[in-house]
Amino acid sequence: MPTNTHSGAIEGFGLLPAVLHAKMDKFDGVQLFVNDDLLDEAKFEQIINEILDSNLTNVVLHLPNLENLKAEYIDAANRFIARLPAQFRWHALIHLEVKEFGEVRNITFEEVPVIGGRKVCIENSKTGVFNKESVISAVRLARALGAGFVFDIGRILYPNESGEVNPDEVYTFIREVMQNMDPQTDVIHTAGKLAWEKRFRDAAAPFGAKGDITYPLKDALLDFHNQGGIVVFEHEDQEMILTSRVNLLKEP
Repeated sequence: MPTNTHSGAIEGFGLLPAVLHAKMDKFDGVQLFVNDDLLDEAKFEQIINEILDSNLTNVVLHLPNLENLKAEYIDAANRFIARLPAQFRWHALIHLEVKEFGEVRNITFEEVPVIGGRKVCIENSKTGVFNKESVISAVRLARALGAGFVFDIGRILYPNESGEVNPDEVYTFIREVMQNMDPQTDVIHTAGKLAWEKRFRDAAAPFGAKGDITYPLKDALLDFHNQGGIVVFEHEDQEMILTSRVNLLKEP
């Protein structure tokens, strides 16, 4: 029944502090954004050694978008996975969308990286609008690859293309997607959000805070969690992550 903290997606968040936070606050796992920390041999060893000296059961490696993905990152991720104990559960993922010559397109089957001998998981990318196809396309590619799907719920908690918000439609779609996810291969990203119209970083809140538009999905998230699925709290504030875990797991 894993719940994960993570290293943050913005500049200044280090991988080692994220691992130490996961250990100290007794998370099941940690999500690490693959960056130059893994290219520094001393930091690499520190991160691995802290993971090996822990009760963590899983790690999720979040690769940069394809246009920013260095060959060195792939090599480092492969070395990282090779050092994990055999019983350790791991996932690697990449976003569906690629920016190329100022245009956005979906990553192709052939372009999806291989980590640890398998194609990495695919995460839905489009944000700022409720768009079902952006999620369906990610699921479709993941299944064609025989890989996991990573569902970032917050990326579609927005008005539709016409600027309208239909909460029932949004929640129904999200629940339908989650019901067809495999807790052993798929991952969910979530975080609290206080306004449909605002970007995540402009309306961030702990999951379950007053006004959190993610909270109506608690039962579906908890069901995925109880089946053994990994739920990653993608806040960029440790206290929000801790509060979110409490609010997800506490009894009504």
